[in-house]
Amino acid sequence: MMYFLSSVSETLGYLCCYLNDKFSRKKVLIFFFALSSCFCVGVALVPSESNTLNTVLVILFASVGKAMASAAYNSAYMFTIQVYPTHVRNRLVSVVSCSSRIGSLVAPQINLLRSLVWAPLPYIILSATSLVACVCTFFLPDKYSIN
Repeated sequence: MMYFLSSVSETLGYLCCYLNDKFSRKKVLIFFFALSSCFCVGVALVPSESNTLNTVLVILFASVGKAMASAAYNSAYMFTIQVYPTHVRNRLVSVVSCSSRIGSLVAPQINLLRSLVWAPLPYIILSATSLVACVCTFFLPDKYSIN
């Protein structure tokens, strides 16, 4: 069931990327990062009592947060094509690829913080990183100019 919900949220996230054609890619990317951050905080704020409503809220918030993170990931590719020239973009892709490998090494340890420190801490960390990405994207130019 969780795999199905994860697949549906990924698909909805990629479908949300059609907003890139309607609005500015920068604004859409900021919107996706901000929503992803809000829904991850929403998961952390749901009380830990195990009843049906709390379980449904956690699954709903986590699924929508995952959908928005997927949409932001896909929109970031489209945004970098628009903003950076090819020689800069190639180097940036290499740096981001290296950073993402470091992130994939750290991710299981962040999940361990749930049992070792505090249950909502992984969601707060993910929300904070999404919020930092949102703020950093705000300072990027809308389009690259050769001038």
